[in-house]
Amino acid sequence: MRWYQKSADLEYPAGLYRLGNCYMQGVGVGRDVAAAVRCYRRAAEQNFEPAIRVLHKLEEQDSG
Repeated sequence: MRWYQKSADLEYPAGLYRLGNCYMQGVGVGRDVAAAVRCYRRAAEQNFEPAIRVLHKLEEQDSG
């Protein structure tokens, strides 16, 4: 988790995505869906496809 945070601090999309996964699953941190979504959005803004897919999936769950 520490390395993911460091890479996220540097705005690396893969690090942001993986940090989002940690928050979403509660690995190494308390589960925090809002923090996960923030990380995914920052990665998606850099066209990181896995983050874009997760955000689409979350949007589908919210609307379905």
